[in-house]
Amino acid sequence: WTFYETINDTFINSAFAAADGTLWAAASHVLSRFDGTSWQAFSPDDGLAGFRVGSVFQTSDGTL
Repeated sequence: WTFYETINDTFINSAFAAADGTLWAAASHVLSRFDGTSWQAFSPDDGLAGFRVGSVFQTSDGTL
């Protein structure tokens, strides 16, 4: 895999390693998750408020 398989953006706003081992990357136009094998992109169709993602983090109860 390569980082650009899913993230077609040159500016990453935030990256986060979740407690379950997944890696999240918030870019200007996409939120992506890496599960150790492949990247998956998320959009407003998946429940995001919009395409601009400024940061990603996890709360104490595990919510992203």
